[in-house]
Amino acid sequence: MGIFGLPSGLLRPDTGEPPAYRWDNPALESFSGMVRILDSSGTVRYRGWVTQGAYTGKGQVYRKRQSFAGYFLQS
Repeated sequence: MGIFGLPSGLLRPDTGEPPAYRWDNPALESFSGMVRILDSSGTVRYRGWVTQGAYTGKGQVYRKRQSFAGYFLQS
């Protein structure tokens, strides 16, 4: 186990941030865990949990000047 009971390797050791994927990266479809999803310009649009690339569990969606935090079910 890593920091605060999270599995080791969940956070990037150099930044303490979860891994980042562009929204159209095929590798995201098979990823499950804490993640940052980036748009085509590299801006973070989602930070939270995914299961096989779908928003699941606790997370935060970022849109221009707004953000939405909560629990997501297979979005």
